[in-house]
Formats: sequence, structure tokens, C-alpha cells
Amino acid sequence: MEIEYKCFFLGYLFLNTYTFHKYILKVIIKLFLSFKLEIINNLISRKEKYMKIKDLKIENKKGLSPIISVVLLILVATLLTGAILSWAKNSAREKLDSTQKINTLNDLDCRDSRLKVIDCTIDAVSKDINLVVENKSKISLSSPTLSIDGLDFEGNSVKLFGVFNSVIESGQVIWMSTKDTNSFSYTQYTSQIEDLDLNNLQQFNLSTLSCPSNFVDIKNCIVFFPS
Repeated sequence: MEIEYKCFFLGYLFLNTYTFHKYILKVIIKLFLSFKLEIINNLISRKEKYMKIKDLKIENKKGLSPIISVVLLILVATLLTGAILSWAKNSAREKLDSTQKINTLNDLDCRDSRLKVIDCTIDAVSKDINLVVENKSKISLSSPTLSIDGLDFEGNSVKLFGVFNSVIESGQVIWMSTKDTNSFSYTQYTSQIEDLDLNNLQQFNLSTLSCPSNFVDIKNCIVFFPS
């Protein structure tokens, strides 16, 4: 009888222990699955956040692209404008230098140089200037020049400097006209000659590149209206 009781007790204890272990195992499995599910949810949440951030960056890049394009266009236009202005300035300077490569006579030679203006007329419409000049010097004078300083019809300053491609020999009388573009050109100017108000001439001189300091005041040129 005692032996049977002991066997029954051991069997009951075994069954209870097995049931307890099974229960514990189920709890562990549930906890593991719950923890695993939470990890998966966290990963999915992080992935979604990453994708949202990535999409936001792409949208920002798309929004910045037109701005960057406009800035680049402005930069390129500025550089091209600067290059064109620099080229134009250098070209004008080279042209002016080429006209001034004529040998300038020394002060001793220029001391007795003298131009006599026999006739001077200005077209009131086109502002073409016609001159009849005599070289009263004993030397040849190269490249007669016109220096004009005045105002336009709105009171703005007008400055022009032009050169005739001519040589006036000693004692020679020569006719010159700014209308002849083959022999005359304005090499420096702040405005066009057509803008000049002839009633507001402040300076109107004739000289030469040979003796630039010797000039003739021709402000009293006759203004005529073409028929």
C-alpha cells in the first residue's frame, strides 16, 4: 500500500511539473513572439520614416532645381556681359592707339605751326562739319582733329573727339568734311553728334595730332539748313 502511494505521488508530481514547464514554455513563446512583433513594427516604422525623409529631400531638391538654374543663368549672363564690354573697351582703345601712332612733333617744331580756317560750316540737321583749312606753317601737319564739348537738347553733356585721315603740307589749302566717313571718324564720344545742341557749344577746336597743343577755336562756324 505504501509503495502504491509513493508511485501515485511521484506520477502526480511528474505530471504537474510537466504541465508547469509546458505553461512556462508557452509564456516564453508568447513573450518572444510579442517582442519579435514589436521589433518588426519598429523596423517598419523606421523604414516609413526613412522613406518620408527621402521623399522630402527629393521634393526639396526638385524645388531648388529651378532656383539653381536661374542663379546659373544670371551668373553666365553676367560673365558674358563683362567679357563683351571688356572686348569692346579694348577694341576701342586699340583703334584710338592706332590713330595716335603718328609721330608727334616736338615743341620746337610746333612753335611756329599754324592752321588758318578759311571757311567752316555746320549742317543744322545732320551736324556734318565742312572745313576749308590752310597750313600757314613751314612744316607738314598730320591728322587734323576736332574737339567738341557742349550740351544736348536736354542739358546733358556731349563730348566728341574726331580725327581726319589727312596730311596738310606746308602752304596747302585743303577741304575736309566729317561727312566723308572714309577720311574721318569720331574716336571718342559720350553721345552722338546728332544729339548736340549747336546753341550750347562750349568748346569747338581744330588741332592736329602732330601739334595737339596748338588749336584754332571754330565756335563761330556758320550753321546752315539744307535746302
